[in-house]
Formats: sequence, C-alpha cells, structure tokens
Amino acid sequence: MNISTAVSAVGLNAYRVKNTGLFRSINTAASGMTAESLRIDVISNNIANVNTTRTPEGGAYRRKDVIFEPRSFYGYEFDVPRIQNMSDIYELAGTGVRVVDITADTKNPMRLVYNPDHPDAFKYTDFFNEDGTRKEQYKNLSDEEFDKLASKIGYVEFPNVNVVSEMVDMITATRAYEANVTTIKSAKAMFMKALELGR
Repeated sequence: MNISTAVSAVGLNAYRVKNTGLFRSINTAASGMTAESLRIDVISNNIANVNTTRTPEGGAYRRKDVIFEPRSFYGYEFDVPRIQNMSDIYELAGTGVRVVDITADTKNPMRLVYNPDHPDAFKYTDFFNEDGTRKEQYKNLSDEEFDKLASKIGYVEFPNVNVVSEMVDMITATRAYEANVTTIKSAKAMFMKALELGR
C-alpha cells in the first residue's frame, strides 16, 4: 500500500498516529535499509560488468549510480478533503529516503585497451568506407575531431568501472545499512522500556 492509499484509507489523523514517534523512526530506518540494499545491488552489478564490452544498447557497459532523495509526502496524491490545511502536510514531512533514479555515469571516461584481435576492437571499417573516405556519420566532424576518433582503431572500449572505488562504495553502503539496523534495534529497545512502565 502506498502513502496516498494509506492516508485515504485510514484518514490523516490515524495515519499520523501510526507514523510518528517510535513507529515513524522504524519506518524511516527501514526506508534507509531498502535504499542501501538497492545501492549494493547496483554496485554489485557494476563490479560484475567490469569487463563487459558489449551491451544491447551498443558499446561497453557504463557504470551506474543510484540517486537518493528525502522521502516525504510531497509528490504524492492525497485525498484533499481529508487534509484541512498545509500544516498537516508539513507535520508529516520527513519520513526517510527513497531511490529516485539509477543513472549511467557519463562523467568518467571509458577505459581504452589496445587489443586489435578482440572481437569488439574498433576497426578501420568503423570509420572509413572501402574507398578510404569518411563514413557518412562522421562527415560533419572537424579533421581534429575525426582524427581523435580514428585513433581508437585497434583499441577496445571497456567500462568506466573502477573496482577499488566500487569496493569503497560498497563498504559505505554496508555501514549505512548496518546503522539503520542499529536504529531499529534502538527504537525497539525504547519501545520495550515503555512497555515496562505499565507493569
């Protein structure tokens, strides 16, 4: 059940009770665990494809990044009659984190390795016609730009994945996941202490 459905089903006041205090902290930490788990999945995929030179989109695999943003009630469709004023929304803001996108890394360059025997190495015919003229898609390039491209002949383009950097990212994601687990354990301990007051 998504947030807007939950609000519509139980009403804003009931939803506020269920998602504040102890329960809200658990929900918030759980969102962090989910986000970091997905981040680890993406990092694992980057490492697994460190030598992938061919993809369905063409060319070598590009490293992926996970984009996070704070999870709040903005961006969701509410049952407006149940919300009396904007302060109700502000009061409920800040309920954790969510993944908004997984993007390809276009900033870091691909690795070029000279290996003319590789099946995916750049070939003369990738840039030139049989008569030695440029292929149609390169005719609008300047001589300098075309020469830079043609200099790749014999080279293989490998993914822009740095295994060392990915391992560092995996460690930080793991630590963040563990921190969220600790948060839930702490919230649970607080809840148990509160129950002891009624004994």
